Amino acid sequence: MVAIGGKADIVKYRPCGTVTSFAACSLETMTSPQETSTMSNITMLDIERLRKTKLRPYIDKCLEHRAPDPGFHAMMGHNLDLCEAMFVAWDACFNKGRIPHKLKEVIRVQLSRAASCSY
Repeated sequence: MVAIGGKADIVKYRPCGTVTSFAACSLETMTSPQETSTMSNITMLDIERLRKTKLRPYIDKCLEHRAPDPGFHAMMGHNLDLCEAMFVAWDACFNKGRIPHKLKEVIRVQLSRAASCSY
């Protein structure tokens, strides 16, 4: 695990991607009641520190298009190469191609509803 600046900064994001406070992100609520083990927490890195890496053009593009949420980079930024590859794949699927962006948004909302995701 690579941390920018020698330590992992933890930030909490609103769904729109605005930084709200310094807090830990817990994934324990995602486990089913039958599970007895606890899921690991993934620290979210500071976006401004990540913008000083090779991820800057990708983060800027995300902020311009308002998708994916900056939390994507904050979590994936622990591995810069993986984060870059994931963004390139995201960009190819959602910002390019023949399918109209509006239809992609409808599909994304329907998938979210099907998974009972309130985001």
